[in-house]
Amino acid sequence: MQKSYFLSDPQQADMREIPQEIEGLIITYFSQLRKDADNGWTNAYKKAEDFYCRFLNKVYGWNLYNSNYQKRNESDIDLATYDKSITVQVTAQKDYKKGKIEKTIKGFKNRKIKQGYKSLFIAFFEDLSESEKKNDFNDIEINFSNEKNILTPS
Repeated sequence: MQKSYFLSDPQQADMREIPQEIEGLIITYFSQLRKDADNGWTNAYKKAEDFYCRFLNKVYGWNLYNSNYQKRNESDIDLATYDKSITVQVTAQKDYKKGKIEKTIKGFKNRKIKQGYKSLFIAFFEDLSESEKKNDFNDIEINFSNEKNILTPS
């Protein structure tokens, strides 16, 4: 029997292991994207945006599109729904994620709300460090909370 590289053999898999395998695959994928980005391959960012777009659409039933295909290097957001109810900033920020979060929230509030956008999520290639998780980015004005609006691979 050939080994599957995607998920365990469904006939032999313990259903509790499947989420762990999916999480492992996502972490592996983002690790490869990180290496690509570190080597200056800018299509790594586009791959991450496209991955998050498809993934969030499947998981949450959103209808996101990659806004960079319509307007290159859109400020403050990479993904959005057509009705502007949800936006996502995808970032490969490796260091000083706190600054990236603060800058993105500020830019969203200064520019995107005026354009009719309603909510912001920030998606990272990597998890936040323990010290970064302790920062308070909650913003009542845009209904932003650390737990709900910061997305990481695991």
